[in-house]
Amino acid sequence: FKFGWFVGFAEVLGCLIISKIEIMLLEKPDCTRLLPHSATVEKPKQPSLYMFAAVSFALIGSVGMKNASLAHLNFPTKEIFQSGKLISVMALGRTFSGKVYSTLEYVGAFVLLFGLSVFM
Repeated sequence: FKFGWFVGFAEVLGCLIISKIEIMLLEKPDCTRLLPHSATVEKPKQPSLYMFAAVSFALIGSVGMKNASLAHLNFPTKEIFQSGKLISVMALGRTFSGKVYSTLEYVGAFVLLFGLSVFM
């Protein structure tokens, strides 16, 4: 498989285009004009461009390496490792974002980890 990085880039670019279309279709109208002049409306915090860039480069790297790995692994093995990514996502979400997961979600992650270890 020679075109793993290109396919990864095309996949991320396609997601970007579709996301932009979705945002344009689901954009909410501005209702602040109906409020009295004395009312103030707080705008939600917007992530910085730096955060968007960091996430984008991480996504491109992840998808590109995943597709480039097809040169060395067969497809079922790649999919098994990809399903194990849930565990690292949960760990990083807990560490950096402080996200709290339910007990059922932790049990599901550990069952997945156990299934991966038995299969491999």
